[in-house]
Amino acid sequence: MKKNLLLIIYILFALILLFILGSSLSGPQCNLIPGQVIFLSGIITFIVLILSYVTLNKIKVKYSVISGLILVYVVFLFVLGCIARNNPSSLHDYGVVYRSAEALARGSSYDEIYFDEYSNNIMVLIMLAKIIKLSDLFGITDPYYLVLGIGTLVTAAAVIASCYLVKTTTNSMTACFINVLLFMSMLPVWVNNQTLYTDHMTFSGVVVSLALLVYAFRSFKIKRLILILLSSIILGISIMVKITCIIPFIAGIICLIVLGNKNKIKDKSYYLSGIIWLLLMILTIVGCIRWKSGYTVYEMAKTHEDPVIAWIGLGLVGNGSYADNEGYVDGLHQLSTKELKEEYAKDYISQHISEVMNLNHYIDKVRCNYASGYYGADDYITKPFSVRELMARELNTDLICSDSDFIRIAKIMISKRKREFMLVLKDTNKSVDYNLDHYLELFG
Repeated sequence: MKKNLLLIIYILFALILLFILGSSLSGPQCNLIPGQVIFLSGIITFIVLILSYVTLNKIKVKYSVISGLILVYVVFLFVLGCIARNNPSSLHDYGVVYRSAEALARGSSYDEIYFDEYSNNIMVLIMLAKIIKLSDLFGITDPYYLVLGIGTLVTAAAVIASCYLVKTTTNSMTACFINVLLFMSMLPVWVNNQTLYTDHMTFSGVVVSLALLVYAFRSFKIKRLILILLSSIILGISIMVKITCIIPFIAGIICLIVLGNKNKIKDKSYYLSGIIWLLLMILTIVGCIRWKSGYTVYEMAKTHEDPVIAWIGLGLVGNGSYADNEGYVDGLHQLSTKELKEEYAKDYISQHISEVMNLNHYIDKVRCNYASGYYGADDYITKPFSVRELMARELNTDLICSDSDFIRIAKIMISKRKREFMLVLKDTNKSVDYNLDHYLELFG
């Protein structure tokens, strides 16, 4: 019975992976797989598959090989973050949070309205502010590299934790080797490692927390308590950074029960440890809430923030991006209270609930998430545009030639999307860096 259940799980997992792979390869976007490299990509993929097969069946991988591979990977992540840096403010959401954290750490004003709507970033804002304050205390003039270093260590911890979980499950160092290779091929990890942001932190925090929990219940006494303490604190903070981390909390409970039944554990201390883990996690969440409540931005966000259901509405239509739901997002942000936003989101969901059964919707979402070709080209590279070119791109039209038209449309954009466009330059032919928030600061 157990073998049949595992077989069903493996088959479902394989089908999901094949669906992702098929959708991604059949519709890569933004020149993700340009014609010039298709042949080379095929050769490299074939070589990697052969190496994986040979490694699985012929070669016994040692700890030193895994450790060396992880070390090389982490060094490359850090170096790429240094090279790719234009300025954290060139990243939109990341940049707003980073610059706001700098301002908060140094007692300056920052865009509280942004956090009024996207309150999920408040925890990261506060944590980043503390890191930047610490860097200032030690005389580090540019905190970017400290933040990058911490972010890279967080990623490294996730890789090590996932290797531990793989080793515990498969009892195979070869599987760990392939696990690291998979990490090295994940473009989102390379992209998001540059900044300590919600998605980066929560993914890593969840994996590390679960690994510590599994390790804890394979340990005894003081060691178990210390590991449980660390696991609960990390998961509690992760949940406060992003509420979707509640899902791994449920996974942790399942792990506790499965491990207990599998090993036929009747020791009361085992289940008592589980209760302690739960209580410590709740205490961590309460502590984080009290910590956040000391900041005015958190109190303001309570009544104005985008509710969780709003994100469900966003992901229900098209590919789940802002670009495919622009009208919905604009309408949402014109509402003044959280309650009104909830009603608005419910109406939007009820109007588009049929998308749940639309296969094209899932294909579009997969392609957006896995094959968008997005490496933050406009974010990572300083690319000169004229303000007129930016507006023309947004309006999907020819360049705006008349000065009066330019100023008129600029005023409309200022009122409609305050944080997304830099506007108004008197010298309209001047080339400027594509750094929207920076110019908003300059022009109010």
